[in-house]
Amino acid sequence: MHRRSKVRYGLMATALTLTLTACGGSGEGSEAAGGPQNPGAGDSAKPSAAATSSAPAKVEWSPALTMGRPAPGLYESPNASGGKFEIAPQKIVAGKPGQLRIGEFDVREEAKGTPYFIFVKYTLKEGKPASPNPLLSASLAVLDENGEKLGINTVDLNEENGCTVPEIYLGWDAGEARTLCSTIVLDGTKQPARIAWHADAVTPNDYKKGPSWTWTTQ
Repeated sequence: MHRRSKVRYGLMATALTLTLTACGGSGEGSEAAGGPQNPGAGDSAKPSAAATSSAPAKVEWSPALTMGRPAPGLYESPNASGGKFEIAPQKIVAGKPGQLRIGEFDVREEAKGTPYFIFVKYTLKEGKPASPNPLLSASLAVLDENGEKLGINTVDLNEENGCTVPEIYLGWDAGEARTLCSTIVLDGTKQPARIAWHADAVTPNDYKKGPSWTWTTQ
C-alpha cells in the first residue's frame, strides 16, 4: 500500500506540473505580465542561514603527545588544592581479564573487565598540596576516538594487581618527582585512543581541546 501511494503521488505531481506549464504559456508571455518565470527557484536549493548556523562546529583533536613527554601546563588535583604538578605518562601496561581478584574487587563488576596499569611521573613544580597524599589520578580520563570517556572505574591498587607500591611518604617537597601507578578497567566495547588529565573538562570537545597522549600499551 505504501509503495502504491508513492506512485500515485508521483503521477499527480507530474500532472500538476504539466497543468501549470500549460497555463503559464511561453516565457515571453510570463515576462510580459511583469513577473519572472520561476521566482525563487534558485534560492530554494540553498540552506538558510539559520539552518547553517545551528549545526555544531566540529572540534578537531589537539596534537597528540607521546609517552614520556609532559603536558605543556601544570595540573592541580581537584581533591587537594595548593600544589601544581607537571604530568608525564610513562607507560601503559595491559593486564588480563580477571586479574583484579583481590579485596573489594572480588565482588565487583569491574573484575570482569581488562585492567590497564598507567604509570605516570608527577613532579611538584609550584606550591604545596593541602593533602600529603593527594589522589593525582582523580582527573585521569581514557578517551575513545570521539573524545568520549571510557572505563568503569579508576583506582589505585597494589603490585599484586600490576601496579608498583610506592614508598610511604608524608608530603611533597618542591621539585620532587614520583612515578605513581593507577588502574583503569575497560570492558572492550570501544577502543581507547588517548589519555588525558583535565580537571575542568565536561564534554568530549573539552577533552579534544586540551593536552592528551596517544594510547600506547606494552
